[in-house]
Amino acid sequence: FFYSSHIKGVKTTFFVKTWEISFREIEDNKGKKYKVTRRLADYSIAETRIFRSKKKALKQLAEWSNQSFDF
Repeated sequence: FFYSSHIKGVKTTFFVKTWEISFREIEDNKGKKYKVTRRLADYSIAETRIFRSKKKALKQLAEWSNQSFDF
């Protein structure tokens, strides 16, 4: 998807790509952590959030993927 427009003399361009989203459980000496990452591989862009609470991690996953998951 590609969108381009001119607003008050300023050109704005948006490229909408599909995010790759991952959910991982990590264990360390303090217990479990949950890592939620989304990335745009074509642009080498990624965002990662780490949670101690599985419920909060699944909530972030649901928000990014526009789906619901059982908590």
